[in-house]
Amino acid sequence: MFVSLNKENNRGMFRLLDGKSVPYHFKGTDEFRFHRDFADKGPVRVSCTASLDESLVVKRLDITTVEHLQGSLLPPVDEN
Repeated sequence: MFVSLNKENNRGMFRLLDGKSVPYHFKGTDEFRFHRDFADKGPVRVSCTASLDESLVVKRLDITTVEHLQGSLLPPVDEN
């Protein structure tokens, strides 16, 4: 789940399934959609590159895509 977002640099905190929070940086191509994805509550699946420490503990995520695991209550946004 997304915990926080700084819209100026697309960085924030992400909560993993085990409850630990790690910093992330959104590096995808659709910044507008990412900000909308962040606004929706609930669990997400992300495609990312994870940086691990020597014990294989996640230290940082570079996120490229986001998929919500629950349906949205908001209507789709017309991007035109």
